[in-house]
Amino acid sequence: MHLQLIRYKRTPDSTQGILFNLSTFLAYTLELPWLNNQPNISCIRIGNYRVSPWRRPNGDNVFILRGESVCALPAELDEKKTRCLILFHTGNTCQDIQGCISPGLTAGINTVGRSGDAMNALHKYTKPYLSMNKSFGLTISGI
Repeated sequence: MHLQLIRYKRTPDSTQGILFNLSTFLAYTLELPWLNNQPNISCIRIGNYRVSPWRRPNGDNVFILRGESVCALPAELDEKKTRCLILFHTGNTCQDIQGCISPGLTAGINTVGRSGDAMNALHKYTKPYLSMNKSFGLTISGI
């Protein structure tokens, strides 16, 4: 399985996109604005990533990204991998995310709505594939 996130709007406060698989809409997305890929304050680079399920210390089931310049955990950081802990998790505004991606079923100015419902739908959509203990691909493109 391979998902696409196409970014379609940038403001000084956010980056918004649409997440889909082939022609199936999965969610709108909300990220921080592009600030040169700086940890915790910028969206991540356009590119290809691997996505795996992950459980946060607080018990939330989220998805974690890995890629050419993104590792999963801080212990894996080096000169090539400069960002870590990039997650898909619930959040409706940019104040809810620190360099991560929040899905939503509705989109507004610098917001997504019904983020919890979108995360639940994303877990349900990916469960058959993830039950085979595989990660899935994600391509981020657009502006």
